[in-house]
Amino acid sequence: MTDISNNIDLSNNNNNLNNSILENSILENTINEITINENTVKNHNNLMSPLTTPMRTPQKLTFNQQEILEKFSNISNEDELSDLKEFVIFKHQWNTLQKNNNHIIKDCKSDKRLLDLKYDTLTNWINNIQTSVIFFSTISGFLQATRIQFSIPDTIIAIISISISTYITLLLSISKYYKLDELKERIQNLREKYVTLHNRLEYRIDTLTPWFDRNLWIYHNPQEKLKEWTIIYNEMQTDYEDIIKIKKDLVSEFEIIMDTISRNKYMIVNIKQDNHTRTKFYKLQKESNKLEQKFKKRNLPARQKSIIKLQHDVDSIDPTENIV
Repeated sequence: MTDISNNIDLSNNNNNLNNSILENSILENTINEITINENTVKNHNNLMSPLTTPMRTPQKLTFNQQEILEKFSNISNEDELSDLKEFVIFKHQWNTLQKNNNHIIKDCKSDKRLLDLKYDTLTNWINNIQTSVIFFSTISGFLQATRIQFSIPDTIIAIISISISTYITLLLSISKYYKLDELKERIQNLREKYVTLHNRLEYRIDTLTPWFDRNLWIYHNPQEKLKEWTIIYNEMQTDYEDIIKIKKDLVSEFEIIMDTISRNKYMIVNIKQDNHTRTKFYKLQKESNKLEQKFKKRNLPARQKSIIKLQHDVDSIDPTENIV
């Protein structure tokens, strides 16, 4: 009986021990779960704290503002910018305007250059005619006034006076026949019109230049930028129609004054003069470079940029300059 009683007591002790171990395990798991939940709450609060801090967030964001921020706040490089529909629309419109401006200004500058050459030729002719008239008129008056002092026979004085008068009449008649003064005046008026058109085109180019920078779109709302650009684009389109009409009138006047023979003639003159100017400029540039080296050795200010205008400056205008 004693053995049976001992076995019963031993079995009860084992059961109590097992129950105690089980209760400790349940308690430990419960504590771990509470700890995990507390950490989760803390992390959640840490993540939410910047949004709940009044100093770091705006007072209220509407749905549209929040949508814009989420959609466009990550546009931070040119690769993402190139995929935007708004930027693609802008790019094609900008390229078209710039190409049209360069094309018109290149044609107009070439035409004006030929007009300048012809105007220079006419000016030289008219100046020579007027100078010779003044010179020979003065000689004729001088001889008539001093014929007694120099004992010049009246017959010789009469012949000289008649010859000079005939020469002057001939020159003035030829000048009037070819309408040199009138042609010179027409060319000058046309040159002034071309200058006005050039300034207008250069103003358009200056207006477009700031928009050439792609960084202007980064971290901005593309829809708002497109609205700003659309206002400028519509104004330029309206202005471009007027420019086309002006160019049509100028080209008509130009072709009346400068026929094909004259254009070919002055194109050759232009090339020769440009080559001559570039040759002289090359020699002067070599001297200038040597002088600049001396300046650098002595830490003197650098030379100023040259203001010489060459015909190849006009030829270098690229009508295909685009936003890539």
